[in-house]
Amino acid sequence: MYYYKDKKYALIMKVKEKDRLISYKVMKTDVDTLGWETLNVYDVYEIGGKMYIDEEMIRLINCLIFEGYEFFGKKEKY
Repeated sequence: MYYYKDKKYALIMKVKEKDRLISYKVMKTDVDTLGWETLNVYDVYEIGGKMYIDEEMIRLINCLIFEGYEFFGKKEKY
């Protein structure tokens, strides 16, 4: 896959352990090293059979969208 130098990209990567989702890693492109910079890792909590994430992850995603980052990935169903 080719990336444009002047565009900013972000990625939300799933971290699984034995086919069980345990956390999400939020990453963005780093202009200095031309690689990926990990912003934070957010744990996934299961309460009553439903999966929940921290509210801070949603705030970070909103900030990245506001700053003009383009997200990779596909929509998930849970």
